[in-house]
Amino acid sequence: MDNEDHNSVNLVVVTLNLQTGTPCLLVMCLFFGSTAEAEEYTASIKAIGPVVAMENRKKYSEINDGMDGFCAKGGFKLFKLMGATRFDPEPWAEVANIFVDLKERCPHFVSGGYGFEWVTGKQKEAGMDSRGHRRKLSLGLRAFPGTRMPILDA
Repeated sequence: MDNEDHNSVNLVVVTLNLQTGTPCLLVMCLFFGSTAEAEEYTASIKAIGPVVAMENRKKYSEINDGMDGFCAKGGFKLFKLMGATRFDPEPWAEVANIFVDLKERCPHFVSGGYGFEWVTGKQKEAGMDSRGHRRKLSLGLRAFPGTRMPILDA
């Protein structure tokens, strides 16, 4: 949904399902707007299927509280929201195929992922340097490798 009146936030991680070894997308979408518009925005993601969707409506002031377990202790929230105006599912199939190929070449590969983040121009510039060396980053990729060590599985 291309709509400059609302901000949307997306974080996508491509990883392997630990039980089946097949690739899967982990997608977190936050839409700041009406419920009807949010349903329209997430329709293309849900259409990929099969999908497990969990939906929750929160006050804007509580939107970041679900990330507390991943943040530094002591009240710091050391993460940044990412945003996009639309979601196009087609390119993610190519990324998922990387994991199929990796699993065939490296049978000990059991988990891991590619995490994609991007920022929109609608975000207000922070008054302090809270992102460190990534302050001017507009698109980022993180790889999370994971292997099984046969000696530890015995």
